[in-house]
Amino acid sequence: MNEYKKLRMKVFRLFKEGLIKEASELFESNNMDYFETSPTDKWNWLHQLSMGFNPKEPPKKLLSFL
Repeated sequence: MNEYKKLRMKVFRLFKEGLIKEASELFESNNMDYFETSPTDKWNWLHQLSMGFNPKEPPKKLLSFL
């Protein structure tokens, strides 16, 4: 696994865990783009992070941030 993919996975995990400050600092310090799409399904960060949550109670803090 290349280093950028590892970084994406780490940031993704931080966002999913609700650690927005840590994720955004890592995201910005590595010049990542919120509109970047995944290579396989072509979804951006908002689409990817909103998958797997309870649809009746999405993580408002994260969705508001993105």
